[in-house]
Amino acid sequence: MKRPLVALLLLCAGLPVAQAEPAGRVDRTDVAAGDANGRPFSTEGKPNGAKLPTGQQKGDLTNEIDERRFGEKPEDVAFTAFQLGRFLTALRLATPLARSGNPAAQTLLGEIYAGGLGVPADPKRAAGWYARAAEAGVPAAQFQYALMLLDGEYVEKNESFADRLLKQAAEGGNANAQFNYAQRLLSNSGAKALTEAVKWYEAAALQGVPDAQYAYANWLSGEIDGVSRDMGEARKWLVKAANGGMAAARVELATWLFSGKGGERDFDRGFDLLRQTAATGNVAAQSQLAKAYIYGYGAEPDTVEAASWYITARRAGLRDQELDDLMDGLSEEQKQQALQRANRR
Repeated sequence: MKRPLVALLLLCAGLPVAQAEPAGRVDRTDVAAGDANGRPFSTEGKPNGAKLPTGQQKGDLTNEIDERRFGEKPEDVAFTAFQLGRFLTALRLATPLARSGNPAAQTLLGEIYAGGLGVPADPKRAAGWYARAAEAGVPAAQFQYALMLLDGEYVEKNESFADRLLKQAAEGGNANAQFNYAQRLLSNSGAKALTEAVKWYEAAALQGVPDAQYAYANWLSGEIDGVSRDMGEARKWLVKAANGGMAAARVELATWLFSGKGGERDFDRGFDLLRQTAATGNVAAQSQLAKAYIYGYGAEPDTVEAASWYITARRAGLRDQELDDLMDGLSEEQKQQALQRANRR
């Protein structure tokens, strides 16, 4: 669950937060600027999913930046350097501010150390900076520290404290915290928890989080609790989630387009969604594309092509009785043709 970076340096005033865990729970050692050079970095696996600047850190580029250009506040300068990919410069500028108690700078250091941006990744040190900024009420830091508390790998696991931080970050407007807090609520049974979860799904959906849009669509359609509410509205949110690139939403939307669920049928669009998503390696899309070829949804019926896509999906571990029956009905020649097509992918 891939961080809107603009949130890092918002004003730190806001909702009060729960008192951080006692000293010693995480490493809060003051940090000095690192000197690692030329280290590529990756944006994969970031809980918030925002894309970080691309490229490589070639060294401390302090002399290449006119720091007066970037803003009135020192943290604005550090953040702009971060956005430009000058991570060592951002680290140098943010470190003294963070040590002096600036929550925005503390959050920025958390990002740098968590992502290994310009310096070796140091999740424990990142946790220390996130914890400090979380105490000061920075929603982005509350969210990141909550994830670490839930994971328990780099700090002592504490789910109740994590839930409090997630709620505070959600109330502070952090979209990914809103979605994750809804997920936590939904893990609890009872109508009250579901009602609260739906509120946060909707809030995150309105902020453009595809996973939240998908979850909200599922609630509207009754997939979550069996109560169908507004299929047309559900389809609108499913479209948003699909347009946001969520594979599960794209596959489900295709089936809705085939059946006319929540609106008119559109076989061509549904087929295109499945074909594009199947090409990325999504096994659910591959199996549904196979069925589209069986029934001629958006393409001429083609049992050999259907079988080839099922072979591809089956290699990834998916089994489907309907498609197994298709394979059993093929001649040996057709099976060989399907296998050859699958092997070319």
